[in-house]
Amino acid sequence: MFCSNCGKENPDGAKFCRNCGAKMGMPAAPPEKAPREKKPMNKKAVVAVIVLVLILIGGGVYIATSPGRKLAAYQKAYDELDDRFYPYIVEDSDQASYDEDKNSFKNAIAKEDLDACKYASNQLDQLEKELKNSVKDKVQKMADEVTNAGTSNLCEVEIDDIAKYKSEGAKYLKKNDYLNAKKQYQECKRIIDAANSASKYGMDLRQIDVTNFPSVKLYLSITDLSTGESLDKLDASGFSLKERISAKVGYKDVKIQSVSQMDQKEGLNTAIVADVSASMGSNLGLAQTAMSNFVSSMQFNVNDKAALYSFADSVYREQFFTDNESTLKSAINGLNMGNMTALYDAIVYSISDIVVEDGAKCVIAFTDGMENNSVSSKSYVIEKAKQYDIPVYIIGIGNGVDTSDLTDIANQTGGAYWNISNVSSMDQVYNEIYQAQKAMYVVQYTTQKKSEAELEREVYIRFSNQKYLVRAEKTYTPANYKIDGFVFYDSDARYLSESELSKLSEEEVLIALNELYARRNYKFQTNAFLIDHFNKCSWYKGLETDQAKVESKFNNYETANKDLLVKYEKKHKLNNRK
Repeated sequence: MFCSNCGKENPDGAKFCRNCGAKMGMPAAPPEKAPREKKPMNKKAVVAVIVLVLILIGGGVYIATSPGRKLAAYQKAYDELDDRFYPYIVEDSDQASYDEDKNSFKNAIAKEDLDACKYASNQLDQLEKELKNSVKDKVQKMADEVTNAGTSNLCEVEIDDIAKYKSEGAKYLKKNDYLNAKKQYQECKRIIDAANSASKYGMDLRQIDVTNFPSVKLYLSITDLSTGESLDKLDASGFSLKERISAKVGYKDVKIQSVSQMDQKEGLNTAIVADVSASMGSNLGLAQTAMSNFVSSMQFNVNDKAALYSFADSVYREQFFTDNESTLKSAINGLNMGNMTALYDAIVYSISDIVVEDGAKCVIAFTDGMENNSVSSKSYVIEKAKQYDIPVYIIGIGNGVDTSDLTDIANQTGGAYWNISNVSSMDQVYNEIYQAQKAMYVVQYTTQKKSEAELEREVYIRFSNQKYLVRAEKTYTPANYKIDGFVFYDSDARYLSESELSKLSEEEVLIALNELYARRNYKFQTNAFLIDHFNKCSWYKGLETDQAKVESKFNNYETANKDLLVKYEKKHKLNNRK
C-alpha cells in the first residue's frame, strides 16, 4: 500500500507511513495556494474559521501526529544500522548479537509498537558501545590468529599475499583505524580458510609445454581426492593465473588465453617402447597384439600421435611420431627379436625424442623387465622423466617380470604399472591412461620476458567457484624444457664432465657429440639416425659438408667437450668407437 501523503510504499496493514509518519488511509492535505492579500478579520470571521478547521479535522484532513513521526524516525534508524555497525563487527558472535537486536527492532517497527521500538533501539545503542570498546582487542586477536596460523597448506604466493595484508593491517591498527585493519586481517583469514577447505579436491600441474615459447601450455589434473575421479567441464572463467620471474617484482596477474579439456580436443603424444630381447620369447607376439590394440584405442581424430621404439642390445626408433594408425601397426608387426635388454636406455632415449613434441606427453613401455644391457641407471630414468614431467607407464609381459623396479619407475614419474596377465584388454589400460592424461585441463598463456627463456618462472594457478577451490604452483625454466633435440643445450658454453656422461644412454652420448657439429650447421650425410634426429630440430640448418671446416669454428668449450665425448666412447666401447 502507498502513502497518500508522500507516495512511498509501505507494508500492508501499516497504520503510519514509515517515511513521513502520516496516518495511512487518510486523504492528502490540499495543495497550498498562493497567498492572498491579507485583510483584517472580524471576530465573527475568526470564530467561523475555527469552526471550519474543527469540521475539516473531523472530516479527515491529515495533521501529522507524534506516533507517526516517531515510527518514521525509527524506520530511518533501522535502515542505517548496517552502515553504523559495520566497522565494529569482527567476530561471528558480534554478528549474531547484532542480527538478534536488529531483528527485534524490525519486528517492533512492523507491529508499530513504539515502546518495543524504543527498547530495541536502546539495546542496539548499548551493543554499539560494547563493540566499540572491544573492537581493538578483537582485531588484535585476529592479527594473532593470522600470525599463528600454519602455512603447510599454503602455496608460496598465498604466503606472500598474507605477509602483505598483515603488514598493512599492522599499520592501520597502529593508527587505531580498526575498520581498515579488520579488512586486511579478514583477507588473510579468507586465504587461510580457503586453503584449508581445499583438502577435498586437488589440482596437480602435471606438465608444462614450452615448445612454442613464449606461448606456454599448462596441463592440469583436477580430481576429487576421495574418489580419484576427474572434475569435468569446469567453467573457464573460474581459472586465474599469476606468474613471478623476479623476487623483487613479485607475482603478476597473467591473462589466460584459453582453457579446455584434452579429451576429443587436443592430441596426446605417446612414445611406445617395445622389448624385443631374447628373454621375451613367445611373449613378443602377445606384446605386439597388446600394442596394436592400444593403438586402436587412440584418438587420432584429435591429433593423437605415437612413435615406436624397440630395444634389445641397443635402442632403435622403428617409427617416428605419426597419427597414421596403419603405419604404426605395420611397424609393430615388423618387430624382430634381438638378444640383450637395454630397457632403461630405451626409456631415456624415447624421453629425449618426445620432449620436443608439441602438447601433452607420456611413455608406455611393454617389457618382461629383465634389464641387463643399459648404460643408464634406474635412477637416471626417473630423474630424466621427472625433469620434463613425463609420466612413464609400464606394462609387464609374462610371469618373470621384475615388478619392484618397474613399479618404482612408474610411481615416481607419475605413471602406473600393470601386468598383462591381470588386464582383460588394452582398453582397460588406455582408459586409465585417459583418466590421467586426456582428462587434463590445458591452460594456455603468454609468459613475461618473452625473449629470455633462461629466466626461471614461478606460476600459481587456481580454480574457484561456489563448490570447488583448487590451486597449484610450480617453478620452471623454459630453456630447460625447450631443449629441441639437445642432450646438452649449453655444451658450447661450459665444460662437460665424465660424471654427467656416465648417466647417458649410448644414443644420448652419440647425440651429445654430434650436436656440437649440428649447432655449427654440419650436414649429416651417411648416418640415418643422426639425419633423422637433427632434421626434426627447428634450429638445425645442415649447410656445411666439410667436417674439418666445422671443427675449425669450435670454441674452447666445444673442442674440449668433443675430445671428452670421443674419449668416453672409446673407453666404454660405445657407438662402434675404436
